Amino acid sequence: MKEKLKVYEALLSVPGMSESVKVSFTMSRKDILLLSRVIEVGLNVGSTDSDSMVSLVSEESKEGIKTVMGDILKRAELSEFNEKLKLL
Repeated sequence: MKEKLKVYEALLSVPGMSESVKVSFTMSRKDILLLSRVIEVGLNVGSTDSDSMVSLVSEESKEGIKTVMGDILKRAELSEFNEKLKLL
């Protein structure tokens, strides 16, 4: 696993990887909710696992990912629904 982390870290440092890109896609609301949960769990698990690739990602990047996911939920009109699901 340590070798994978080194490769991933090298890939993240390649010139141009920090540039912003515009991404356009279409997903069902069901898949948006699933993606939101997968991202949330992945970021939380990765932050506690030193062998995780997520441990290499800066807090700024993690917050950016959370912001984008929040925007996607908002556009899909699922923000409130998602918050209620989290309470279950």
